[in-house]
Amino acid sequence: MKMLIAAELSNLKSEFLRDFDGQLKKLASAGYRYACTKDLLNLPPAKLGEVLQVHGIKIIAQSAIAQELQSRPEALAMEVVELGGSWIQVRHFFLDWFGEGWKRAGSRLAPLADQMAQHGLRVAYHNHEKEFKSDEGSVNFEALLEGGGPSLSCHFDVFHCQRAGEDPATWIKRLGSKVKSLRLQDLRGREGCPLGEGEIDWNSVFLAANEVGVEYAVIDLATFERSPIQCYADSLTYLVNLGVAMPATLSAQR
Repeated sequence: MKMLIAAELSNLKSEFLRDFDGQLKKLASAGYRYACTKDLLNLPPAKLGEVLQVHGIKIIAQSAIAQELQSRPEALAMEVVELGGSWIQVRHFFLDWFGEGWKRAGSRLAPLADQMAQHGLRVAYHNHEKEFKSDEGSVNFEALLEGGGPSLSCHFDVFHCQRAGEDPATWIKRLGSKVKSLRLQDLRGREGCPLGEGEIDWNSVFLAANEVGVEYAVIDLATFERSPIQCYADSLTYLVNLGVAMPATLSAQR
């Protein structure tokens, strides 16, 4: 089953500052038709959405820290709507949230997710490594999602799961329908690398993802041994060859 694949734009910011239009053209030529972002790349949200649309790229989601969602929910919702996105990926907590426990932290996200739903947006929590520890008698990740209730989904970071010493496919199946999207970067030792150049078993990851009904995946590369755009292109090509993403010629016709 082919999956919708997006590029995380924020890690390409230095490339965009040199040649925004040219780099977007290269990204589109590589086959990317969807994107996510952690910031607005110094543009108003509506303008960023327009610029991307010129190159046939649509924003799926915006990433935000949990405290931003808490402190400016309506403003954040308007940004995502103006971008044309439908998801908010929540990452990182500050220690004051965790002082109340992981389940309580999830319960604080639940009403915010309900508030975003009024704007047609869905909220998913983006894990790192600490979620796989057990600080309160149960695994932190599961406590958080239990506290979040039905409104809170999971944006599952495969790289950080593997880096925590866990098996991503096992965890995707364990969390089940909570997992609505994946964040992708390969792992070599303790460092990130393009997909297919590290240790992660991507076949098992995508088999598990299809089993639980994952809707999309985001390629999010933070370490570059060659041109960043080339790393993103090579990663998408790997997924095409793996049979989980459409080639550029077909994605352009969608």
